[in-house]
Amino acid sequence: MKKADSTKKEIENMLRLYPYMLVFINSYNSLKIPSSREVEEKSEIYKMIIDIVEQTMKILNANERKFIELRYFENWSIIKIAIDMNYSEQMIFQIRKNLLEKLTVSFLPLIECRSIKKIGIS
Repeated sequence: MKKADSTKKEIENMLRLYPYMLVFINSYNSLKIPSSREVEEKSEIYKMIIDIVEQTMKILNANERKFIELRYFENWSIIKIAIDMNYSEQMIFQIRKNLLEKLTVSFLPLIECRSIKKIGIS
């Protein structure tokens, strides 16, 4: 698999896990219990991912934000998204392609550091 393809898969995986990362961080912060170094490292990386997603969502257009919410946070199929957004499947795939190019720029520093692979996110 080409590096660009694996990077896009890694980004999609992080987007799918984003809602669960929020739950983890909120629970982790509210419990205030001693934790292992591994849990602390995961927490820091999750916080970085959450920050990247939230900052990027602010600058995307409405269609791109909606696509992320439906596809990655709600786990909708491409067909269901196309119907909901009143676009062809082809147009939804184009939105996804353009979006992943933008997200690659946002996530690249985190992906390049490869800390993610060390803790098993991808």
